[in-house]
Amino acid sequence: MILFISGMKMGDVIRRLQINVIVVVAVLSAFSQALPETPATCSVIQGLPGLNGRDGRDGVHGHKGDPGSPGQPGSPGMRGAAGPPGKTGPKGDQGSNGVAGLKGSKGDKGDTDVRTAEMVSTLGDKIALLEKNIRFLKRLLQYSLKGVKISGDKVYVPINLTADYSGAQAACEREGGTLPTPTNGAEDATIHEVAKELQIHLFLGINDRKEEGVFMSLDGKKITYSNWRQNEPNGNTAENCAEMAYYITGWNDRACHIAWRVVCEF
Repeated sequence: MILFISGMKMGDVIRRLQINVIVVVAVLSAFSQALPETPATCSVIQGLPGLNGRDGRDGVHGHKGDPGSPGQPGSPGMRGAAGPPGKTGPKGDQGSNGVAGLKGSKGDKGDTDVRTAEMVSTLGDKIALLEKNIRFLKRLLQYSLKGVKISGDKVYVPINLTADYSGAQAACEREGGTLPTPTNGAEDATIHEVAKELQIHLFLGINDRKEEGVFMSLDGKKITYSNWRQNEPNGNTAENCAEMAYYITGWNDRACHIAWRVVCEF
C-alpha cells in the first residue's frame, strides 16, 4: 500500500515513499512464495506521475532540409536610376527594298516660255510708269500751268513756295520730284525759260557742300555737264549752291541760305 500525505515536507515524502517501496517488495515476496508453481499473471499497478525532470541538452544539428517551394511574387519595387548609356552596337544589315509606291498624278506644266516672261516684265514696267505719270498729272493740276516746261521726259513745274536750298529740296521731294538738275544743253535751256517766264531766281540740284570746289548732284554723283557763267564758280567758301537767274544764262554759285522761288523737276 502506497500512501501520500499532502502537506508533508519533501524529505518526509521521500522517506515515506522508500518505506512504502520496502513494504510493497516484502508483500510481493511473501505472496510469490505462497502461490503455486503455475504461470501466473502479474497485474501492473500504475503509480503516481513522477516529478518533472530537468531540461535535456540540445541534440546534434540535423541535416539541411530541402529547399521549399517558391513563394508568391512580391509587388514591383521603385524604378532605379538610369544607368550609363551603353556602347553603340554594330551596324545592322541593310533591309530589303520596300514595295514601290504608286505613281503620282501629273503636275501642271510650268510656264517656261522666256518670251512670255519678258512680256510680263515689260508690261509691269509700263504699268508702273503709267501710274507714275498719273500721279504727276494729279499734282500738275494743283498748280498754275504758267511756267510749266517739258524737255524730253522731264517736266519742270514751279511751286507757289519760296525757300532756301534745303527747304526747296525737301518741298520737291515731298511732291515726288527733285530740284532741277540739267544733264545737257536742252534741259538747261528749258529750265532758263521757266526762270525768264516767271522772272525768278531758282536753285539747281547741284552743290559743293561735301567738298569745296567739287560740285555734285543730289544723288551724290559728280556732275558731267555744267554751264557756269564766266568767272563762276568763284571759289567763295560761303557760296556752295548752284542757282539760275532769269536775266542771264549760265549758272552761279550762291549762298545756300538765300530764299528763292521753288521749281521742281519731275
